Amino acid sequence: MGRKAILFLLIALTGARPAMGQSPDQAPARDPGRNVNVFAITEALEKNREALARYTWKLKLEVALEGALLSEELFQASYNADGTLRSDVLEASETALVRRRGRKARRDREHRQRLKNLLMAYVEMPPERLDDAMTNAVSTDNPAGGSTTRVQARGAIREGDSYDLWIDTATRRPHRFEVFTSLQGEPVRLVAGFERLENGPVYPAEATVETEVGEKKMVISIRNYDFEKL
Repeated sequence: MGRKAILFLLIALTGARPAMGQSPDQAPARDPGRNVNVFAITEALEKNREALARYTWKLKLEVALEGALLSEELFQASYNADGTLRSDVLEASETALVRRRGRKARRDREHRQRLKNLLMAYVEMPPERLDDAMTNAVSTDNPAGGSTTRVQARGAIREGDSYDLWIDTATRRPHRFEVFTSLQGEPVRLVAGFERLENGPVYPAEATVETEVGEKKMVISIRNYDFEKL
């Protein structure tokens, strides 16, 4: 995928199963009287994406193994006219731990690149793919009576994955999503939380992907900040 696409988009996955010993909630029986408004959700997300294209921002990416930092990268990010992401490297560094891992360091780099791609596939899912995923989704209102609706979809990127999206009931803007899937046979859990710019669109403020490399847990964290209007 490379640095030019570090924030968003597509990959192909291999077989999915629950991540890190956890099991996603089973989707409740579908109630035909409570259909998810697919058009409203996808339209709101697309409008939000268009509004976000009017900004430039900083993107910081950190990779850790068993809690110890492996690498840090800082990017200046924005969208190109065709809607693809432009991400220019401002800073990049690796810690002494990478050197100590020797030949394993190359495997680490390859694996974390695949994990980056996987995370971005879900952070900015193409509208047509989201349409398909939402067709058989189930929505659940907040039992506490709040303004959040949970939308549960299966097979969002491929058959077998679990994709749960929490949205504002009125605006259809996303609050959070959580995904259980796998990569090369290893379980993967992805989580992203959204915040709103002042009088502007929402954006994935923080996102993480967790998996295992051998017997060790690898975590990739992404933070988006310092937004400026173009």
